Amino acid sequence: MRQPIGSGVITPLLTPIHPDESVNYQEMKALIDYVIAGGVDAIFIMGSTGEFARFDEDTRGKIISQCIQDVAGRVLVYAGVADTGLRSVLRNVKHAEQAGADVLVVTLPYYYPIYNDDEAYSFFSSVAAATKLPIMLYNIPSTCGANISIEVVEQLLHIDNIIGIKDSSGDLNNIHQLLTLKNRGRDFAVTVGDESLCYEGLWAGADGIVPSLSNPYPKLLAELYRSAVTKDEIRLKELCSIMDDMNQLNRYSNTWMSPNVWRKKALAHLGICSEYCTKPYVAIDPQVDREIIKTIELYHTMYT
Repeated sequence: MRQPIGSGVITPLLTPIHPDESVNYQEMKALIDYVIAGGVDAIFIMGSTGEFARFDEDTRGKIISQCIQDVAGRVLVYAGVADTGLRSVLRNVKHAEQAGADVLVVTLPYYYPIYNDDEAYSFFSSVAAATKLPIMLYNIPSTCGANISIEVVEQLLHIDNIIGIKDSSGDLNNIHQLLTLKNRGRDFAVTVGDESLCYEGLWAGADGIVPSLSNPYPKLLAELYRSAVTKDEIRLKELCSIMDDMNQLNRYSNTWMSPNVWRKKALAHLGICSEYCTKPYVAIDPQVDREIIKTIELYHTMYT
């Protein structure tokens, strides 16, 4: 049975590519099959982990369409429609609708940061008015240059098809404030996008998590979420600690792309997809590669 929108483990899918940066659709299907078999509840296509901003409009649309075909209704598909302005976002919304997406994921426009609450409200309400699909807000100030304020979220609660928010601010206080809004009785999902806050967010009552680590290690994240549902705090803390240890590899380079790079390298070792990323990025050196192999060995010790 499908999880409600905004709940469970929502995998922000990596995008397998060839060395020339064209999309490897065969490997994308293999990755989709792998994470679904691992127990995740939904797939988020063309998010930050999917390197969406480095693909052109036509390629993004094809990726979303092919993902939906490959998922074939097994889990919900969330389609990222982020762009630099309202017109471009609405164009992406139309493509995602035509492809058959279940949920739209909408950030603030990027490049020109939106600091004004009235401007932010106008943008999100305009997107919501243009579609009947459910909308998940996506708060990621590190790439959009601005935060979706609690005041704007509160204003948007009266719009029926705005059904939740993915918060990747890394600010635990922000998650607590969002949960306070949720607890007023509105059916509004709060999902945690920052893996370092999975324990705190889930234990406080968040509906779901959107962990990029569920690409190479879906069973780990599926069990982590189940431990929160069953209120097994000891197991939840244990699994979150394992995840935090694995994510020390995020620091192998001081770049935004480093988590994507090492997760793809792990998937290459697992035989799921190749390690290629869109350029530029800092390549994995032999010492980091040995550490990646250790995480794989740990994972297979736990789940084989």
